Amino acid sequence: MTAAAQLVQSLRARGVHFEPEGERLRVRPASALLPDEVKALRQHKPEILVLLTRSPGTCAVQSSVADRARVFRAQVEAYWRELGEAWSQAKHLPIPPLAFPDVTPLAGTCELCGDPLSLGCAYRCSPCVDAINLMLAELREDDPR
Repeated sequence: MTAAAQLVQSLRARGVHFEPEGERLRVRPASALLPDEVKALRQHKPEILVLLTRSPGTCAVQSSVADRARVFRAQVEAYWRELGEAWSQAKHLPIPPLAFPDVTPLAGTCELCGDPLSLGCAYRCSPCVDAINLMLAELREDDPR
């Protein structure tokens, strides 16, 4: 997750609200901000405006569902290699925790890519959910058992 996304999430967790207005960024209540946070908001303002104005459900990782599915599948296959033959004895396909490299999710962000969640999404953004479903369908088709 980017520094801008982390800043937005940490301030939102404290009850700060953001209102993008064209090239302006309103932050309320302004009195809740520390001087260092004001400085960081000014420094990251262009990226914050992009984060706040992009379409709901789009992801900061900026990759297609198919690309995400490939990343997740590579993680699953690496996990299976670590398990050796033990996984082939399982009644189900064991799936490890998935995430994009270098993503540290915070409250209110997708646990896989770190993007702020849309309303109604509890853990994952729509592109990541679609990628997981695609990956699982491919794994079921390719299951050697």
